[in-house]
Amino acid sequence: MSNCIQKPELITPDFEHIPGELKSHTQWILWKLEYQKDRWTKVPYAVSTGKRASVTNPTTWTTFAEAEDAYSRGEWDGVGFVLTSEDPFTCIDLDHCPEAPWALGIINHVNSYTEVSPSGDGYHIWMVATKPAGMRCKTSKFHEGAVEVYDTDRWMTMTGKPRDHASGRVEARQPVLERVCAPLLKKPAQTASAVPVRPPAHTTVDSNVLLSELKRIKPPAHRLFTGEDTGLDDASASDQSLMNALAWLTGSDPERMDLLFRQSARMRSKWDEQRGELTYGQRTIHTAIQGCTGAYDPDRRINGQAPVHSGGGLTSEECSRMEAKRRQNHQTMAADTTTPFEQVMAAIKDEDPGKVFERPILDLMTAIRRDSPPDWQRIRKAVKDAKGIALTDLLAELEKRERTQAKADSGEIFPVIEPWPEPVEGAALVRELSDTLRRYVVCEPYVADAAALWIVFTWFIDQVYVAPIANITAPLPNCGKSILLDFMGEFSFHPLKCDGISPAALFRSMDMWGPTLLIDETDAFLKENEEARGVLNSGHKRNGFIIRVEGEGADRKPVRFSTWGAKALCGIGAIADTLASRSIRLELRRKLPTEKIENLRHMPSELRDRLLRQLARLHEDLAGEVAEARPEPVRGLNNRAADNWEPLQQIAEVIGGEWPERVQNVAVTIAQNDDEELSSDINVELLKDVKSVFEGKGVESIFSAALTEALCADGDAPWGTCDKGKPMRQRQLASRLKGFGIRPQQIRIGEGTKKGYYRRQFQEVFKRYLSPAPLSGSETTKQSSNHAGYSDVGNETQGGNVSFENSREPSNHAVCFDVSDETPPSPGEKEQF
Repeated sequence: MSNCIQKPELITPDFEHIPGELKSHTQWILWKLEYQKDRWTKVPYAVSTGKRASVTNPTTWTTFAEAEDAYSRGEWDGVGFVLTSEDPFTCIDLDHCPEAPWALGIINHVNSYTEVSPSGDGYHIWMVATKPAGMRCKTSKFHEGAVEVYDTDRWMTMTGKPRDHASGRVEARQPVLERVCAPLLKKPAQTASAVPVRPPAHTTVDSNVLLSELKRIKPPAHRLFTGEDTGLDDASASDQSLMNALAWLTGSDPERMDLLFRQSARMRSKWDEQRGELTYGQRTIHTAIQGCTGAYDPDRRINGQAPVHSGGGLTSEECSRMEAKRRQNHQTMAADTTTPFEQVMAAIKDEDPGKVFERPILDLMTAIRRDSPPDWQRIRKAVKDAKGIALTDLLAELEKRERTQAKADSGEIFPVIEPWPEPVEGAALVRELSDTLRRYVVCEPYVADAAALWIVFTWFIDQVYVAPIANITAPLPNCGKSILLDFMGEFSFHPLKCDGISPAALFRSMDMWGPTLLIDETDAFLKENEEARGVLNSGHKRNGFIIRVEGEGADRKPVRFSTWGAKALCGIGAIADTLASRSIRLELRRKLPTEKIENLRHMPSELRDRLLRQLARLHEDLAGEVAEARPEPVRGLNNRAADNWEPLQQIAEVIGGEWPERVQNVAVTIAQNDDEELSSDINVELLKDVKSVFEGKGVESIFSAALTEALCADGDAPWGTCDKGKPMRQRQLASRLKGFGIRPQQIRIGEGTKKGYYRRQFQEVFKRYLSPAPLSGSETTKQSSNHAGYSDVGNETQGGNVSFENSREPSNHAVCFDVSDETPPSPGEKEQF
């Protein structure tokens, strides 16, 4: 049949213009036209299997990049985005209206990202909003059904063909959605017992006048309305307090009370959440009306008299009318005398097996499961005994809701950061982060820059595809590792720091909260913990997840947990190769007595708060650009290492300045020094013995063979038997010293030229890792804040950033352990043959 019917012409997608806010979500599918039931139908397919996709099955969705790649192979007609209850998006679908004035009016009024539909005769308007409770998807009474609104359980085609003059970003448009699509709201049903009454005088008073009176008469309530008083100490009590005032202000008119609350700063999705038979908002209105003992009298206000504050200012007729309205609007609440447990049990016994999966019943079960274990066990047994209800499906749905609620409540764990009020210069902000870090941690400039970029990356975790682990390490203790981890915790997005974590807690935390996980003491935590290493490895890319069996007995069922997210590991020595290949190594060194740093605990709160707010603003302004950035891989790195640096390159490319070039230099420098670390105890013992050899022989240079022989000659040292019972070889000695940045050089001693070491190569290493001599109080050397160690680009702090008054001595690590010292010994130096 499809061969006989001409296939409609479709718009070719332009992926470049699809907003980054949508690209960052793993909710993409493919689609193609298929001829079904005498018409062409768009059919969704999964990228991974080539089978039908489902709007309720996340395993059939994928990333934007994978969907784009699959489309490019030519087998599909387009890509689509799945709307879910967990994303913030709503889409208005305008059908068959290419130039209709009413459609253009809606587009211009919403003013958010709008693209042409695949057929070319419609539009999709995307916004950040939630469809209000009671709003239909469509109705024939609203532009003959040509306007449809969806925010969950629906997939939408994406063309990337924006309409001219429309915003290129997905904007927050909740109030606009409610105004534009008001005709889709269902009208409340009239009950048989409803008593026709004259509309109260309050309904004829303009809302602005009422709010002006609220400000004049009840200032605390007005501050709650405007958000001047956030009411965070007890949100529910603050909602009730405002609603009590609105009951007085509107003469206990529930519809007017609801309308005014929705216009207030306190309006949020919780207002429409079901609480048994009523929503949270309806219960709040009911409580306010039941407790209201008076009303504002607009007539007296109009006559120039002060409004009344109690029922004494109302006529008996008006009091009777309000009482009748209270009874009329809340008879359902009064009739509901069953307990939550009884309501759930009734739903289980209902002939309709889908009853227990309805939102009010699931809400009740969630509360019972949390608060009443005995009743929950009774419910479990009843479900198992019931016909047509799968306990495993019910448990999976409840666990999904709990995870969703935990993510919604994550603001209680992670404080909300108010973005900086003005645009932020990204290059200067990252530069200041790097310089600020070096006020509190002794490290090379390239390490500080890498750490600063990694911190910024955590804020853009939803816009990137790879999450490199920050591997904070040092060969020995007391090198400032934990301080660097604490610094990252101060400025990372949603930081969650711990000194060890079980594998189960690890993947559950990542799945539930999506934090920046900062784990200290990993040398002990990960030593024999292969399962934890597997979880960390799996979260390296956005599509990372693990599957664990949940439940008990016959109810056991595989459950998928996301492990995606930013993670920092802090410990001594090397981590497992699989983790190391997925990480950016931030190696620290022990502070010299001459190097001065500040105490992180004493960081000015003004500095901390400003940097956090500027990071929040940077993300707010650049999220879309970072998601769309496609930098060239750093040359000279293998594929995995290049992947690790990609998100940092995306940020550097967008913020500009010196950073696109600098991040490449940093990547190359760290890659060159990213060698395997050995045990710190055996290494420090080696340094001590090497120092003893130089001092015992009184020489300034020595061949490798002579140094190895002298070390192995010490019967009390391990070097004579460290190679499986055999003496250490020159290559093993070089490998151990390599961890400290010391490499054998071609040196001349007398008439001979061989590989060996100068004593001066060890001087700084001896100072850092062996007991130093006491320092006189007059030395106050500080570390440099320049970046000459790997780049010729300056690092001046600009505009509005913190400046440091005390100058610092230049860093002496500009060559980063890579330049061999080919200078021969001076005539006065002693030589060892």
